[in-house]
Amino acid sequence: KPVDTRRLAGLILKNELDARDEARKNALVQKWVELPAEWVKTNIKGRLLIAIGSQVTDVGKVCAQVVAKIASIEIPRRLWPDLIGVLLQNMGLAQHPNLNSLRLCTLETLGYICEELAELKDSGLEQGQVNNILTAIVQGMRKEEPSPDVRYAATCALLN
Repeated sequence: KPVDTRRLAGLILKNELDARDEARKNALVQKWVELPAEWVKTNIKGRLLIAIGSQVTDVGKVCAQVVAKIASIEIPRRLWPDLIGVLLQNMGLAQHPNLNSLRLCTLETLGYICEELAELKDSGLEQGQVNNILTAIVQGMRKEEPSPDVRYAATCALLN
């Protein structure tokens, strides 16, 4: 599928989950939470997590934003308990067809999630998860990381 179409679809989905106006944002969040077909949400989240590892890094970056928006809704409500584990597994992979893109976009996802959850009183993350996120980010910054783009993404994630 054309990259621009995939990128636009991701942005539209992200914008259906968030708004600048607080009342509109609350309505969009409630709409997502009350979506009656749980399998639809599960399917969307699964496809987004797969697309983070797209060979087209721009697609993965948009998916990182969407995953973070969904995470900002679901993690505090304890509705996506395996998300952080899945993302950390991505960082530990030694083989993947698009390993650099996967690692880069996973780090961006972790950074965006931290940024989104930092605004909340109860982030929904356990201290162990926070520690594991920081460890993954620091590992991505190490000089042994062969990709400068991954190191840069890790550095940006640390700022969040």
